[in-house]
Amino acid sequence: MALHRLAVNPARWLGLAFTEMVIYGNRSPELAYLNPVNPLKTAEHALWDRDNTLFAIEAVVRPLPGVEAHATFLADDLDFGEFGDNSYNNKWAVQAGLGTAFETPAGAALGYIEYTRTEPFVYTHRFLLDGSCYNSYTHNGFGLGHPIGPNADQVEVGLEVWLPFRLRATVTGRYARRGENFTAEDGSFVNVGGDITNGDQPPFNEPTKEFLRGTVQEGPGATLDVTWEPVNEVGVALNLDYQQWDTDPNRLFVRGSFFVDL
Repeated sequence: MALHRLAVNPARWLGLAFTEMVIYGNRSPELAYLNPVNPLKTAEHALWDRDNTLFAIEAVVRPLPGVEAHATFLADDLDFGEFGDNSYNNKWAVQAGLGTAFETPAGAALGYIEYTRTEPFVYTHRFLLDGSCYNSYTHNGFGLGHPIGPNADQVEVGLEVWLPFRLRATVTGRYARRGENFTAEDGSFVNVGGDITNGDQPPFNEPTKEFLRGTVQEGPGATLDVTWEPVNEVGVALNLDYQQWDTDPNRLFVRGSFFVDL
């Protein structure tokens, strides 16, 4: 994976950024991708258009003291001639949120609300090797993009609090929906773009995609992150994540860690 990011702050109330990434495999590292000033997309085209690039445009606006709004548009594939037509050649995601900082009796706090939507087939790639789409945005089976994956959306609210004794806690609640691939009544497999590891597109007689098509799962979820840093840059952290689905098995993830920042 290679990544370039350019961030500018033309004013105290405005921040802008451009990020580009590429995933590639089944060969040695590409020197063209290591050039920090050469755009990754142009390098990918010069290398026979066989890798998986994406780019994101971001903006942060601070209209009032303690208030911050942010928005991101991510394009995995983009065809301006077919934009708005639900074409498989357009794979994109959007995220927007609003946050505010304030004081509580326990300490400083930050609250926010955020919406994320990822279109079908975002983060996927169509090239197969030994039955696996090796250029998808995954590592050891885990997605490198937003946790909800493709063909999904989510509303999330959160509160982060800085507490005494160098404690920091974050609590979030969310409601997520996702459209999963399914097996039709005739026994055929239907790929609706709901699996980050499967980038095979349907036949050309199905020229458009549909958001949240397939077996739709939805439900609430919550996370709790607690970090204790008794010494500067040295601490321990606890992370709990729970997701409830209406028909799929519910998921609980627990992780503890010790960290040293150098």
